[in-house]
Amino acid sequence: MHRSYQYVCLGLVSLATLLIPSQVLIAVPVNPNLVAQMRPLYTTVDDPALHVTSPGVAFDGVTQLTLNRSDGTFICSGTLLNNGKELLTAAHCLTDDAGNLNTNSITAKFQLPSGTINLNASAFTVHPSWNGDFGIGYDLALITLDNIAPTDVPRHELYRAAEEVGQVVSKAGYGKSGNGNDGDILNAGTKRSGLNSYDALGDVLEAVGGINPLTGSQLAYDFDDGTSAHDAFGFFDASLGVSGLDDLGVGIDEVMSAPGDSGGPTFINNLIAGITSYGLRLDLRGGKPPRTSDVDNQLNSTFGEFAVDTRVSFFADWIDANMTFIPPPPPPPLLDGDLNGDGFVGIDDLNLVLSNWNLLVTPDDLLSGDPSGDGFVGIDDLNTVLGNWNTGTPPSTSTSIPEPAGITLFCLSFGLFACRRRVR
Repeated sequence: MHRSYQYVCLGLVSLATLLIPSQVLIAVPVNPNLVAQMRPLYTTVDDPALHVTSPGVAFDGVTQLTLNRSDGTFICSGTLLNNGKELLTAAHCLTDDAGNLNTNSITAKFQLPSGTINLNASAFTVHPSWNGDFGIGYDLALITLDNIAPTDVPRHELYRAAEEVGQVVSKAGYGKSGNGNDGDILNAGTKRSGLNSYDALGDVLEAVGGINPLTGSQLAYDFDDGTSAHDAFGFFDASLGVSGLDDLGVGIDEVMSAPGDSGGPTFINNLIAGITSYGLRLDLRGGKPPRTSDVDNQLNSTFGEFAVDTRVSFFADWIDANMTFIPPPPPPPLLDGDLNGDGFVGIDDLNLVLSNWNLLVTPDDLLSGDPSGDGFVGIDDLNTVLGNWNTGTPPSTSTSIPEPAGITLFCLSFGLFACRRRVR
């Protein structure tokens, strides 16, 4: 991906063709001077090869999705969530143009330093309000893996603060690539990453016919090459009825989404803040040239185009409610007499008993020297420690361990005659 990498719904690339072929939606603009083209969807400012993301470098939790659908086989991107069971992606990856689920099975490919892992999935949850209309939104879905992902596949948490606009963000995906002047001319299937910044909420595009998202539910950005001529928000802000959105980008690290990046993540501090949804270019109807910020007058992830993400913070509650609950693994059982929990019964545990000898303590508080849990530190607790002496694995920083004979003499000096026969 690189600057011309339109990181939007175009991400749906089949093995042979784009999910949405060359079909472009011509919207009837609310502002009659605006003509819009939209499509579901990285391209880059510089050489795309410089944005290839190798395993072990970053974003190993971002996956390529191969979707087996009733209308063919397609490619999208997704991200493994923190339960290791669900992937977050775009709803349009899994549905037809009307928002009807038409996916039968999915293979998620994770590329790790240890090699490639393929995980299968056949259960999916699409947001119930998704109807195939990108302009309205709700373009998100969860994919439930058949088995929990191996622990070496990185998990990701959600970005929950509503502070995305104005922040520089990281984007990653397996979509088509190219540079900002040529567009998405390279095949999908290679993970690339780069930067951009969220310019505004998707609401600012409501002057464009057909775009009327649920307020606050989308995040918008453009693909800059460092010139005002190709600064999409700066070029069209007056036509959109807004101002102050001009920004020349983040330099050579800037990227844009392209086909195959759909459903891929946008990160803020390694938290998922956005889901790649769709791409957009605008023209002014009539008037003197230039009539657009786009470098080539085609919707193909080039400089001067827009892109829109589904806003994760807005839908965090829905995502939480539809994730599979995976109970945490039980803690390893403590050894009898291991009062400090270091996996070894030794002098530190004995000292806990002796330092609280004959005291009333909080029941079941092991650190008080009361392994019996009766609320009193006495002979039963001492016998528990001594009866399990030297069991477990000594910590590397443990102090020297007295021989049992030495412990017996120590007990006698305390008048604890009962403990001697319990030492082993």
